[in-house]
Amino acid sequence: MGNEIRIHYVSHFLKLSLWYARFLMAREGIAFEDGITSRVNVYQPKSPLSEMRDAFMGTLLQLLKDTQQRRSNVKTVRCGSWLNSVPPFQELFPKSWQESAIVSPKAGFTMGHWGQFMDRTGRFHIKNGAHLRATGDFLYPCSTCYAPIDEIVTHLEAMVKG
Repeated sequence: MGNEIRIHYVSHFLKLSLWYARFLMAREGIAFEDGITSRVNVYQPKSPLSEMRDAFMGTLLQLLKDTQQRRSNVKTVRCGSWLNSVPPFQELFPKSWQESAIVSPKAGFTMGHWGQFMDRTGRFHIKNGAHLRATGDFLYPCSTCYAPIDEIVTHLEAMVKG
């Protein structure tokens, strides 16, 4: 599958976004703190879907544009995660992203399913845990979504211009 970027966990989006921001800053000679090492949310305790949304969106856009230039054979971006069921994450992608959603039929042992049980500080997410106990269902089902990289870039560019 040489023509797509597969992001198996949303934490990879976050790490790639942060890594790319560091790369851009280093290229410009700007120092960047080295203290962020979280496996789940590289922005802890802030969130890439609220306080850090603009920064995340901007570095994700730069990462995808750079991919288009350096790896022109990449045509699709794909990600499997519970975050594909969360509206602030869905808004980062074009309509075709959510329309492509395929809900995972069973839970694996990955953060793609279980990451929703950690809050932004890395502690147990009480509300999501209570929902699972009460219903036996995930509050946010894990799904795999994909879209053409061109569509995502166009969508993010429009959001950045706002």
